[in-house]
Amino acid sequence: MPPLTHDEVAHAVGDIDDVKLAEIIATGATLEELEEAVTWASVINRIGKDLERPLAGVVAEIYDILTADEAYEEEARE
Repeated sequence: MPPLTHDEVAHAVGDIDDVKLAEIIATGATLEELEEAVTWASVINRIGKDLERPLAGVVAEIYDILTADEAYEEEARE
């Protein structure tokens, strides 16, 4: 599969800064993996049960990129 393009990432993720966008492209993920990571980031409480598999691999890498700011904000509140 060809690497993700800027437009594919922007379309799937929405408003995202250029650094995160480049990090996502650098993972070498497929569009399917990107979409799965976006779904995980959007509905983490349910998706694992629906997919019947854990968050892992490239999907986990993208999930970490997408949620890095949220994790930082949670740590700052503690």
